[in-house]
Amino acid sequence: MSDELWWKNARQPVGIGSLIDQLFTKNKIIKREDQRIVDIWNDVNDDETIKHTKVVKYLNKKLYVLVDSSAYLFEIQNFKKKNILKKLASYHREIYISNIIFQVGDIKGDE
Repeated sequence: MSDELWWKNARQPVGIGSLIDQLFTKNKIIKREDQRIVDIWNDVNDDETIKHTKVVKYLNKKLYVLVDSSAYLFEIQNFKKKNILKKLASYHREIYISNIIFQVGDIKGDE
C-alpha cells in the first residue's frame, strides 16, 4: 500500500496489519504543533512509564503510544491506563483524549 491512505481504496479489502503499519510507521513522527501532547504525557507520567513509551500520534481524540515490550504493554493497559487518562483529563482541559491506543514497537527510532 506504500504511502496511499487506506480510505482511497475503501472498496478493496485491506488487511489489519497494513492499517496498523500506517498508524505506527517510523516515517510518521508526531507533528511539531502536537509536541505539547508529548510534553503533557511526560508531565503526567512517572519516569518508568516515560522510559518504556513513546507518543507517536494524536488523532480523533485518541493518543497512539508505542511501548517497548509486550510485558510493559500488559502492565500499562491493565494497571495504569485509567489513571493516566484521568491525569491527562485533569492536567490539560484544552486537549481531550478519549482513549489511549498502545502498540508494541521501537521507541528508540527517529530520535
